[in-house]
Amino acid sequence: MLPAMNLAKYLRANKIRPSAFAQTVGVANSNVLRWLAGKHRPSLTSMAAIERATQGEVTMRDFIFIAPRKRKL
Repeated sequence: MLPAMNLAKYLRANKIRPSAFAQTVGVANSNVLRWLAGKHRPSLTSMAAIERATQGEVTMRDFIFIAPRKRKL
C-alpha cells in the first residue's frame, strides 16, 4: 500500500526512528509501525499531527488512497 511511503521516506531522509516520531505526534510506536507497513491509516487527528510535525512535507493527502474501481465487462 503506497500511502505510508511518503512518511517512510521522510523518516529515512531525516534519520528519525519510528519510536521518536511516535512520541512527537503523540501516538504509540505500534501505530507508526502499522502506518509504515500500510496496515492502517492514521486518524484525522493523527494526520494533522503528522503534517505539523513534518512541517508540511507529509500531508493528509499522502494518506488518502482510493483504489480504482474494477470495471465489469
